[in-house]
Amino acid sequence: MDKDSLVLVLILEFIVISAFVAVYIGYTYVGGGGGVTTTTTYSKRYEEILSLARDVEMGVERIRNLSFTSGVRFELVNTSWALEQWAPKEGATSVPPDLVYKEVVYKATLLLPLNFSIVSGERSFIGMFLAATAGTTIYINTDYFDPRSPGARNVLAHELTHVLQFIHFPKIFSGEETTDSELAKQALIEGDAGFTQHLYCVLTKLCTPSPKTQIDLENTYIALVTFPYVYGEYFISYLYNYSNNWNIVNEAYGKPPLSTSMVIHPEKYLQYLLKGSPGFEEPVIRCRAQGEATYSDRLGEYYIMLVLAQRIGIENAMRVAEEWRGDRVELYKIENATHITWTICWNTTWNTEKASQEFYTNLVQNLKNMGTKITKNNSEAQLMIEQNTQQLYTKIICNRTWVAIISTLTTQKH
Repeated sequence: MDKDSLVLVLILEFIVISAFVAVYIGYTYVGGGGGVTTTTTYSKRYEEILSLARDVEMGVERIRNLSFTSGVRFELVNTSWALEQWAPKEGATSVPPDLVYKEVVYKATLLLPLNFSIVSGERSFIGMFLAATAGTTIYINTDYFDPRSPGARNVLAHELTHVLQFIHFPKIFSGEETTDSELAKQALIEGDAGFTQHLYCVLTKLCTPSPKTQIDLENTYIALVTFPYVYGEYFISYLYNYSNNWNIVNEAYGKPPLSTSMVIHPEKYLQYLLKGSPGFEEPVIRCRAQGEATYSDRLGEYYIMLVLAQRIGIENAMRVAEEWRGDRVELYKIENATHITWTICWNTTWNTEKASQEFYTNLVQNLKNMGTKITKNNSEAQLMIEQNTQQLYTKIICNRTWVAIISTLTTQKH
């Protein structure tokens, strides 16, 4: 199974947010050695899981007001198997181009340090998973899941909702996205599963709702990819409470949120859903670089918040980032026999001149405080960061309601 086709449900060990369900007449165990063994002899543990899953399924179906029109298949796997099948390989000569481009962009836009490896980040992310859904097949990580644990019902309720999403809203799992829009769409998916789990526990009184996921600034890559878990449940609860039923939530699958800004501020999403206004713009790129244009993206309000939060704290960063009005990044590549030179043009637009100046000032001043080599004035700053075989040169320009970040990242070929 291709990792990209999975809805990966994971993460921090103390958070029970994911799951597995079995309404299938057998199960497949995939061992660490890569062999597949099919068995028809139910273990006591399997019988416990199956009984619990059927019970939770009835509750989820009633609460979510959607029916299971297809059976659900599940496979038992372990962490080693998941890393082998789904994760990029450490030291691999052929890393997926999309991961390479994102690593360069995230470093050059000051989210990640130069020594960060996105391959390691992806392996860490996948290695923490408790379960994953692909269509109506659920993969359960036997290293972590315990059907007798207090959170087992939470896990089942969450994952059953993912199966319902695939059955009733399959188109939500396809389509080309930007970083910003993909995080927003995943917030709809994960938020629905999280909120359904919450209602299941509250209404049945058979479990305690899972705790809220927090932003982890110790690892900004994990903080980025866990956005759907941090904001998704709040987003769905807002839509649900607006109409006091599932109608708007269901409608959102046909017109999902376009930006993390719409998820963080769900009133913006309602404006988009009901009146068609996206609430942001596609800015003009403020530089033209040599080389091959290999990648373009929109990073979004949440991304900008994380860039700032490492330097000025989450509350201050949220206050600045909420004035975001749009952004666009383009990546260009030139290579020779020994080095690759990447040029990144990132233009951000803001609601007011004051907001753009505040973004510029906070970013530049705190980079200087961290000891980065930097020269600056009121509207332009230049900085250079060197680490091992990588060198980043960045120019930051503030002009009225836009801020442009133009970076050159040089890396040595391996």
